Amino acid sequence: MNNKIFLTWEQIDCAIEKLSKEILMFNKYKNIYSIPRGGLIVGVMLSHKTNLPMIFDFNKITFDTLIVDDISDTGKTLEQFSTINDVCCLVYTQWTSVVPKFKIFEKHDSNTWFVFPWENKDTEETYSLTEVEKIKEDIQMSINDY
Repeated sequence: MNNKIFLTWEQIDCAIEKLSKEILMFNKYKNIYSIPRGGLIVGVMLSHKTNLPMIFDFNKITFDTLIVDDISDTGKTLEQFSTINDVCCLVYTQWTSVVPKFKIFEKHDSNTWFVFPWENKDTEETYSLTEVEKIKEDIQMSINDY
């Protein structure tokens, strides 16, 4: 991964606005199912803009459910849905097996990596369980002080 493209919240907001308008023009979707984890934030944002409810139960997906993910890279995750459902992604690759019906950013080469604003800026950065517990304690102390 040589080249990282850091998307901003402003770019995401503009993308969600554009996707929402396109989705609503079709007037055929009853709800949204977002692929956990990457698609959840995108799905919530689209749900707010389109007023389409989100469903969280995989078994409740019907033909009029819009499937949402952050990226269609290889397409493997989305293949199980794409024969029946339309797919929406912020990013897709030229080599994906599932080209989303609704999409914004195209990834042209495998050396490029899109970093979403809700991700760690350095994708190598993670927290240990001890660090997570410390963060939770700090947050709780801040809440108690408030």
